[in-house]
Amino acid sequence: TSWLRALALALLIEAHLQLLYALIRPDFAPWLLVTMLLAVRLPQHFAGVGRNSIVANMQYVNMPQHNRTCYTSFYQIVFNLGAAAGLLFGTAFVAISKNFALPLFGYTYKGGIPWLIALSGVIQLGIVAYILLMGKRLEPDTQQEGAA
Repeated sequence: TSWLRALALALLIEAHLQLLYALIRPDFAPWLLVTMLLAVRLPQHFAGVGRNSIVANMQYVNMPQHNRTCYTSFYQIVFNLGAAAGLLFGTAFVAISKNFALPLFGYTYKGGIPWLIALSGVIQLGIVAYILLMGKRLEPDTQQEGAA
């Protein structure tokens, strides 16, 4: 099993939980709110641990054996710049979407953080599809490494 397939599986599990979590509203009946939070939010944390462990090790998939310190430093800089860009995008998305509303399942879901959580789940499903479609091309060539 490759790291990419493991990432796809972890994202597939977490994406569905995020889509469900985006549907939870504070005005649900208390028993329903607690049940939904325990059935969705708790497993989402466990799925996040798996995803984080996989993402932390993805840097080593295609990394050459020589000069690993330089490659690891570059990976960490780019990864953290991506995290900062994600934070900026998320903040802007919440600010822009807070005045929008979507009637769904008898409730009105206002924009903001729930929509951002749903968008995150949809993007994760897109990454899963990309990995499954392009996985063979993204895998490192292990035959060349053994020959070197």
